[in-house]
Parts: sequence; structure tokens; C-alpha cells
Amino acid sequence: MQLGLARTRNGAEEIKSANHPEIRFFIVQSHPAYSPAAVPQGRWKICSPQTVTEDGGFSAVAYFFARRVREDIHVPIGLVQDCVGGTPAELGPARKRCAS
Repeated sequence: MQLGLARTRNGAEEIKSANHPEIRFFIVQSHPAYSPAAVPQGRWKICSPQTVTEDGGFSAVAYFFARRVREDIHVPIGLVQDCVGGTPAELGPARKRCAS
């Protein structure tokens, strides 16, 4: 999910045409933590050719998802990006008990 738009097929062309003012991304700052953070630090960014590559860039998956939803249903889109590449997704202890 952390793969930036620049590293995708036709990434340079996508970046040039990434002028979507009704798509906003909240990029959560990376922070090592062993317990939940009370208030995540980050900021909202309007999708533009300049912002899609700042601070490591928007997630390509999130960008293409938001663009498609925006095209299909014509509503403003706001996505929160809180990802760290190479980390596994795991169920917490409470979810493991419920699953069995």
C-alpha cells in the first residue's frame, strides 16, 4: 500500500494529470509506537501533480481507488494514508479469540 504513484506503470503521466482538487489525502506521519496514538499527526493534501510526490508520495492504490470512486459517483473523496511498507497485517488478541 505504500508504493508511490511514481513507481507505477505510466507513473510520470499519471503524476502530470493528477489534478483532482476534490480528492484529498491525510498522510499520517510515520511514528514507531507500541500502543495506539491518541491523535495521529499529519495533514490533509489536495491531490495535484505537486502533492502526489511530496513526502514519499500518495499510495498508488489509494490514488487509483479515489480517482475511480470520484469518476463513478461524483462526490468529494477524503482518504487517510497510514502505512509502513514491509509490515505484516495482524489480528489483535481480541480478534484472535473471536475467530476461534
